[in-house]
This record gives sequence, C-alpha cells and structure tokens, in this order.
Amino acid sequence: MEFQWQYRDIVPVKVPDELWHDFIQFLEEYSRRYGALERSEEVTYEGKPAFLMHFRLSPEITLDALIQQHPDGLLVMYAVHPPEAIRRVNLARYTNDLTNITHRFVSVKGIISLYLVFLPETSPIPASIESGWRRFIGYLLMSNMFYFFIFVLVLGVFIYHFFLYYTPLILVAMQVAVLLLSDRLAALRGDFKVDAHNQVVYLAELRLKQRNFVELMERCWPKIMEIKQKIYDRTLGLGKELTPDAILSVFSEYGVSCTPHRVSIKKINLYRMVADLTQRFKIPIPKIALVNVLVPNAAATGVSPSRATLLVTSGLLTLLEEEEIYGVLAHELSHVKARDPVILFAMTASEYLIRVYFLWWLFFLLPLFFAYFITALTLLFFIAKFLEARADLDAAYATGNPKALARALRKAAAPRLQMEMAYGVGVGGWLTWDTHPPVYFRVRRLEKLDITRRVNTFTRSVKDVISGLLASIRGVPYP
Repeated sequence: MEFQWQYRDIVPVKVPDELWHDFIQFLEEYSRRYGALERSEEVTYEGKPAFLMHFRLSPEITLDALIQQHPDGLLVMYAVHPPEAIRRVNLARYTNDLTNITHRFVSVKGIISLYLVFLPETSPIPASIESGWRRFIGYLLMSNMFYFFIFVLVLGVFIYHFFLYYTPLILVAMQVAVLLLSDRLAALRGDFKVDAHNQVVYLAELRLKQRNFVELMERCWPKIMEIKQKIYDRTLGLGKELTPDAILSVFSEYGVSCTPHRVSIKKINLYRMVADLTQRFKIPIPKIALVNVLVPNAAATGVSPSRATLLVTSGLLTLLEEEEIYGVLAHELSHVKARDPVILFAMTASEYLIRVYFLWWLFFLLPLFFAYFITALTLLFFIAKFLEARADLDAAYATGNPKALARALRKAAAPRLQMEMAYGVGVGGWLTWDTHPPVYFRVRRLEKLDITRRVNTFTRSVKDVISGLLASIRGVPYP
C-alpha cells in the first residue's frame, strides 16, 4: 500500500480474534450508513491482516483509514488527501468515535439488540411524534437547567438592542419563569408517563446478528409502530403478560427476515423504586417521565421537591441492573432534595447581573472581558461539580450500596471512562465546561467509600473535587 500515513493512534479496546471478521463487517456497514465510506477491503499490512477504508469527505478531500489488531487494542492510521485538508485534532476525534463504536460492539460480543418499550396501561405509540422543539427543550433540561440558563444569557447579547438597559432584568425574569415551570417543561420530553396506575416498564430485547439486524431494519422498521401496537393489543392490552412467544408470533407475520432469533423480557417497577427512594429522602414523589432513547441517562429538575420531574431513558433501564438503576435514581433525587436547579440558577443569574451592571466597562477591553467571561464560566462549572459529587455521596448513603452506583457509572459512561483511563485526566478535564467531575474520580471515590462513617456530604465533596484538581496539576491520579 503506497499511502503516506500522517497520523497514528491506538483505540484502547481489544477485539477478540473470534469477533474480528464480524467487527469489520459491522464497521463497514456502520460507515456506509452513517459516514462517507466509498469503498473498503481486507488487506495485509506489514505481514498482518488489516482493514482499509476509503472515505470521500468532499469532491476534493479523501481520507484513508487502516485498522489493525494491536496488543493494546486497535492500531488506526490515517492518510489525508490533500494532506493539509484535515487537522490532527479532527483525526483524533475520528479515533474517539471509533473507540465508542468498538466498545459498544465488543460489550455485546457482536450481537445487536433492538429494544421495544411497553407500559401496561399506555399505548406503545407515544401520543405525539417528538418534534424538533421538544427535542431541543429536552436537551436543555437534561442537565438540571444549567445549560438552559447559559443559553438564555448568551441570547441576551442578540436582544439587547430592543430593551437596552433593562435587557438583563428581562432575561433573568424569563429564567425565573422557566425555572418555575421547569417540571412541566421537562415532562414534555417524556414519551411515557409512569405513575401509581402505570408502574411497570416492560423492555423486550430482540437479539440479532449484524446481518439480520440490517435486514430487519430495512424491511420491518417502517412498520415497527404497527408491529408494537399488535403486540400490545394481544398481550398487555388484554391484561395478559408480555411473552417472547407473543412477540415472535407477531414478527413472524411480517416475514421470516423480521423474526428475531432470541427475545427476552425485562420488567422494572420504576414507580416503586422512585417511591421507595423518596421515603428515604423524605420528599414527595416527583412526576416520572420515560424517554424512549437508547442513550443511558437520567435527570431531575424542578424548583422544589414538591414540583419536580424525574426523566429516565429506556437506554438506562436496558443497560443497568435494578440495584444500579436504584443508585442512579438516588443520585437524581438528591438533586431534587437539595434544590440544585435553584442553586445553579442563583449562581448563573448573580454572575450575569454583576457582570452587566457592575463590570460592564470590561467590554471595552475585549481581551480582559473574554478572560473574565471564560474564567467566570469555568468557575461556575467547577462549583457545579461539587453538587454532582455530593449527589453521588447522598445516593450512596441513601441506598447503602455505593458500589452499585459505581458499576452504573462504569457501564453508562464506559467510552469516556476508557479514554480517561487510557490517556489520563489533566487539568483541562477538571476545568472543562461540564457539570460532572471526571468519571474515573466518581467511580474511585464511590468504590472506596465507607458508608459506616457518616460525613457531611457537601463539605466532603468540595474537598474531594479540589483534591482531584490538585492531583491533576501535580500529574498524579486521584488517590
């Protein structure tokens, strides 16, 4: 191969030899479906099998990527034509994406699962198709309102010429209004409502090989809502149990190619888990909304414990075991009890008002203004990490099982944890604009936590987060 490889990197995920051919087939299909793959082939490089992919990113720009087994994972090399068309930092992002894809493939051993979500007293088809504005609201609200407040403050720059001096007060008033309604707005993100009358979530897992999954998606996916409705009408809709045989029977009506080889059912009484935790935290049961997306996540928002909404994704329920889900829910309910959305709002709004009414003169010294602005936001995000770390401890003490939450983090944030363990976390990892501390830090302190020794969770979290930052400055891992 006469390529001038310009960039070489290692994906820190090992693909077992017996899965190698399935993996490259999966990677080829994935790259054709979601990337710009023009052609691919199995080749030999330096006497060892490899997989070469040729991408056409534009009429003028092409990218060749070679992937080969390596003792530390996968060796990946890139050749760009013309060489200056893609910066090294962007090639590193390709490696990061490949790391996530590879980890997902290896974690399921080459088997792809399709999940169907059912609730006993709810149609399996959401009442309304999720629109763009609902997705946008949901994205902003999935982080305790913090990103929404930042968004509104940035918006003020563009509407200043309408309201002039009163713009900051108007923007803060808008945020207060949204904060008061945040529990209702967050509920809009949910596809299904979980309550005392509709407590159990059924997750049907259809396991398929890669080629069967592609065929199912091509032939049956356009009719998946119709299939789900038939399954529901013949089982839960009649008060009967959802069974693998019932699911296979309906799929068989749509052709052999659509019939999964294996189906399993997972039942989770989500409402009972939340209700039990609210008794431990001594708060009312919040509104519970199930978001039918594959991303494993949960979030809570609201102005007070009596006006809160808990969002849980189906991806979280499929990925985790019950005690792990329990730990994640406890973490989110800690935010509710502590009124963290209100604390974050008070912080961002106060900084904003101080900046525009007292430090406005900095704007005429642009370098100094940007230095202040970046420093202020970095500090706000760093303080927000105290609240996330405290919620981890609160959850550990409430459940009595810190290792379950640690396992949940290992699973839900596996790609990020892999990167942190492979490349380490520097100062930038602590000062990034993210409300959460590094995953390795959260996992390590939970696994070491002695719950028989009760501590002030906030004070302990402040000390731990600062210790983590100082350790990164010294170039050593968090103890």
